Amino acid sequence: MKWPFGKAFGGAIEDEDIDVDGYMKELTMGTGKLPDEDEYTYLKSIRISNESDVERITKELKKGNLVMMNVGGLFSDKAKMRVIIEKVKEITKEMKGDLCKVSREKLLLVPEGMEIVG
Repeated sequence: MKWPFGKAFGGAIEDEDIDVDGYMKELTMGTGKLPDEDEYTYLKSIRISNESDVERITKELKKGNLVMMNVGGLFSDKAKMRVIIEKVKEITKEMKGDLCKVSREKLLLVPEGMEIVG
């Protein structure tokens, strides 16, 4: 496998072969297993098109993941968008999470134990 970034990041690895098998083996040292998906916190991007998508958001927050909620597809139906956003706000509050507007189309939601500041 070739390093895809060449000199963009200092050039130290330009055209150097990367030993993927060796790297994966190093990850398993100490534990004897590859890292489990549940051991990580992810930022999941979810485009909302209807109320059923709210369940996906709830599921991700329960897993401890952050969610970037995109409501851009709902601009044509402001009433529907308002209902969905209110529902998400209520769920996030019940789960002791936090949320904030990032842009015209996006809201960031974080699970319990995280707070958005600034």
